[in-house]
Amino acid sequence: MPLIYTQEPLPSPEAGTPGPACITVFIGGFGDWLTGAFFKCMQRVSFPACSKDELRAYYHWDGGHLGMLHDGCSRILHDLTSFSECHPGAALLLCGHSYGASAAMHILRQLPFRRDNVLLLTLDAVSRRQPSRRAQGIRHWINCHLTGPFTPIDAIPRIGGRWGHCDDADLNLAFDSSAIASDGHRYAHNRPLPFLTDPAHGLPSALGTMQAIVRSLSV
Repeated sequence: MPLIYTQEPLPSPEAGTPGPACITVFIGGFGDWLTGAFFKCMQRVSFPACSKDELRAYYHWDGGHLGMLHDGCSRILHDLTSFSECHPGAALLLCGHSYGASAAMHILRQLPFRRDNVLLLTLDAVSRRQPSRRAQGIRHWINCHLTGPFTPIDAIPRIGGRWGHCDDADLNLAFDSSAIASDGHRYAHNRPLPFLTDPAHGLPSALGTMQAIVRSLSV
């Protein structure tokens, strides 16, 4: 069966061309190629004030060269390394959901270069095999996560191993699954957009906070 939500990888680098203000890599979780949960989320947000200043890419956690159920980090790491070397001044933001969030951290641990403008956004991260330990070189990390009571839809993230609150993150935003989100539904693992757009417990939204950080790096 063909992929419904195909990956949109980073383009081949072109040395000497003007670079974007921000390189944003969205990484969907398990089965996002079928559900498009994070793909749809990506279409609704932009981190620079002007979307023209952002170059974005979309990958599946299970969309690597080995196919479904195999961590696709190697492909993302290769593309990201090649492209970012040509544009070192651009802020580098990895934004991942579920297994894609833990994959984002894993990728940052393997980067062969160091820069002071690497950012990370994890949305209800899941993985037992990838620890939540902070990778070196992350300038700012925002971690959004769901709290109980959990519903049947949470079976996979619970089995996979939710990260939940991460002590190493610069900002943790917790969302209660019994509360109603801005989209009119309860907060749920399979609807990641409110994790980005909604404030939590008096704290500003992850989207607004990260937009401010990207803006400060672009000055």
